[in-house]
Amino acid sequence: MSFFEELKRRNVFRVGIAYVLLGWVVLQAADFALDLIDAPNWIIQAMFIIGLAGLPITLFFAWAFEITPEGIKREEDVDRSSSITPTTGRKLDKAIIAFLTLALLLVLGERFFLAPERIAAPVEPEAQNERAQPPAKTVAVLPFADMSQAQDQDWFADGLAEEILNSLVRVPDLRVASRTSSFQYRNTALSIQEVANQLGVAHVLEGSVRSAGDRIRVTAQLIRADDGFHLFSESYDRDVEDMIGIQEDLARAIATALETSLDPEALDAMAQVGTQSISAYQAYLRGLQLRLNLGGDVGRRAEAYARFEEARKIDPGFFSAHLEAAEYWKVELANIRTNAGSSERSPRGKLAAYRERIEAANRTARSEIDRLRVMADQAEVDVRLREALDLYTRYLEARPNDDVARFSAVTVALMLRERSAARDLSATWVERGM
Repeated sequence: MSFFEELKRRNVFRVGIAYVLLGWVVLQAADFALDLIDAPNWIIQAMFIIGLAGLPITLFFAWAFEITPEGIKREEDVDRSSSITPTTGRKLDKAIIAFLTLALLLVLGERFFLAPERIAAPVEPEAQNERAQPPAKTVAVLPFADMSQAQDQDWFADGLAEEILNSLVRVPDLRVASRTSSFQYRNTALSIQEVANQLGVAHVLEGSVRSAGDRIRVTAQLIRADDGFHLFSESYDRDVEDMIGIQEDLARAIATALETSLDPEALDAMAQVGTQSISAYQAYLRGLQLRLNLGGDVGRRAEAYARFEEARKIDPGFFSAHLEAAEYWKVELANIRTNAGSSERSPRGKLAAYRERIEAANRTARSEIDRLRVMADQAEVDVRLREALDLYTRYLEARPNDDVARFSAVTVALMLRERSAARDLSATWVERGM
């Protein structure tokens, strides 16, 4: 008989499993009981050490002794021809099942009864104050409401809110809630204070769009969440041809109201849409609205791309339209293996389409910071990962609120197995409660 078979025959394995399960149950029960009387932690630690020390002793006795109808005997004194090992084994099996059942009940109790109480436990006043007072220069841009009678301006409402958010993202000392976080509060019944608390921001921007003929009216309010005070409230009643001016004026006014560190020249650069063509801007906003509300619809993504293509053809100097069109092909390249893209082009054709548009974005970049973003994107697609990570990091130092670029940077860091870099890049999301 082999040593392994002898261990099985003497029930050493069963005894070991039963001992570990019983020890776990005892420690869990002791932890709960000691917690009720606020006992010091060293008691449970001492119990664990004692239990661990007892395991080899228990296994030794399981090897050296055996339970018989006449009582416990040394293994060497047991008549093997009449051994009742199977009976002992069945008893141990029943004990193991009982301990497992008890352990399962403890886990379920912890999960469904104790955990909710711990979650609902009172928060210390200091923690409540910290949560109630987010940094002053924090803002969330909620989706604008379409108040038009025909309800046909949702593309402008969504695109305008997104472009204002994108403008504020360029302000280094301003923290902006991500679009994914803030746009989930579309048509919410929550109060501004409740929304701000959930997003961890001190200010909320809300607005509406209404159109009639060739006139468009945009109303916006920047609200301080803790007292409901309006830092900024304005209505723009203008011709449709001036919708670019509305977006730029709004972004500039909000950044000023939040007392950011930007000087007038930097404010103007931050607020710029990037085109003076109304038709290009409208096509771009329609593309944004489609991209923001994909809902997993591949066809809608292709439709959004067509709008970006229309915008960049109307205005070949429109940086944002080139970048959005390039992003479409970047996603298509990522979907080569899954065959989940919306284009039937070959991988080589997709890469050529991406390069044409990202190079156009590089040529029309509005600043060196924008060019850093483009170069990082190119390096990522070309699998120059170390260079891409460096470029993304430099870009994010200037544009820390750009969550799309941050996600790409984290992805590249993980591909390089740079876990510490990925953690550092993700720290911003953790600080913002994302």
